[in-house]
Amino acid sequence: MFMHVLAKAGQLSCGAQSYPMEPKGYLYQKVLAQLEDRDSRRPRWWFGGVASTSVACVVAPFDLIKTHMQIQKRKKGMLNTARKVIKLRGYIGFYDGFAAAATRQMCSTSLRFTLYEVGKTMDVMENGLIVKVLWAGIAGTLGSVIAIPLDVINIRMQTDMKNADHEGRKYRCLSDAMIRIPREEGWKALYNGGYASVLKAAIGTIGQIAVYDQVKGELHNRLSMNDDVRLHFTSSVISAIIDSIITQPFDVLKTLMMNARPGQFPTMLNAVKFMMRFGFWGPYRGLVPTLVRKVPATIMIRMWMGKGVESGMWDVGGGRLHCCVLKAPGETKLELNVGTFCSTARKSTSNSCHPDANYE
Repeated sequence: MFMHVLAKAGQLSCGAQSYPMEPKGYLYQKVLAQLEDRDSRRPRWWFGGVASTSVACVVAPFDLIKTHMQIQKRKKGMLNTARKVIKLRGYIGFYDGFAAAATRQMCSTSLRFTLYEVGKTMDVMENGLIVKVLWAGIAGTLGSVIAIPLDVINIRMQTDMKNADHEGRKYRCLSDAMIRIPREEGWKALYNGGYASVLKAAIGTIGQIAVYDQVKGELHNRLSMNDDVRLHFTSSVISAIIDSIITQPFDVLKTLMMNARPGQFPTMLNAVKFMMRFGFWGPYRGLVPTLVRKVPATIMIRMWMGKGVESGMWDVGGGRLHCCVLKAPGETKLELNVGTFCSTARKSTSNSCHPDANYE
């Protein structure tokens, strides 16, 4: 249901509420808006999880290849590793462990994005990069803790094809693994590599979310880039590359410890020594498939969350409003329609949103 609002003399009135604005030469602005439900115009708690799970359906093969490269005793490139997977399990093998991966994304990623967005609504992000980094680290840590068992199951199901028949774990499904691991190895086995997983998630959240926000702001302010698809695309690429590089050593360590047999790595130091078996590049095994996976994944997640779609969405007083400006002699008509998937102002593909109007 829409209500008509007439903006005159620097004031926008909507029902009993008024909002200051700066028309800057435009005499009238007729607005169609729905401003009653403030919460409906913020990103939903499940946006991050749904977006990342949907993207995981596309990039899962690269994640499996990356995991295989990290545990190899003899070096193989990405293509040779992919051929080996096809030889062992066929093309369906690229989706081994996907149920655990998807569940992890829905739980962990939803919580990470939600906690970070909560920080935005509390205006704690206005104090600069350090606060963003700290808040993202907290969000990543809390989000990873609940997902460690799912990480363990995902990695073991991804790599089980490499084991001989008498050595394979042969988990039938996610629930079977969740029951058998505590029964056969003790409940602590579900948290193998937990420290590395938490560190990787905390640093990864900083790279994926906080760095993204910071890069986007710097590009917008310093290079005067418009808040459109190009800005979101560029920010996603830069943040994904930074994220991949700074988290890869922790990801390799996490994979080794979660996939280990009982007693294989008594301490994290033993796993670190094994990780260095290939020398300096040991901690960066699987970096290429990680980049191939994470860069498009970050872009697509931002698209799904509405950060990079040219949908003409404006964030008005915390709300996500669809805008469309139709100019006429002596009048500018601005149509606002409530939306929930976008959070920043950008230009519509069919109409031009007026950038000078202020709704604060």
